[in-house]
Amino acid sequence: ETGLIVNPPELMAPYTSQPVVVPEDCRSMFITFSKGNALHHEEIFEYFRQKWGDCVVRVLMEKTKGGHRPMYGRIIFKTEVIVKLVLNGERLVKISIGQREIWLRKYVPRPTNAVA
Repeated sequence: ETGLIVNPPELMAPYTSQPVVVPEDCRSMFITFSKGNALHHEEIFEYFRQKWGDCVVRVLMEKTKGGHRPMYGRIIFKTEVIVKLVLNGERLVKISIGQREIWLRKYVPRPTNAVA
């Protein structure tokens, strides 16, 4: 007897990582604008691209009527890590894009009222 231990075949197989899909809600931030100081979604997208690279999936803005500017929106990032980087341990942060400011916090979806 050699004393060698035989490894099971499942431990000898090459490792393949299984990607974990994090829901959009967990990778999102809620953004608000000062009245009349809304930014275009392209400006927000570009700000984050310049700061942290290709990290934004999309920017959603409030749908408005009658030429009114949006007051809020949502940014969906590719990873949850960006949300943590932006917040840097805070609950609410303010950033300046150009001469305008936006407030950001972690996105919390509204509860859906399911009718039984």
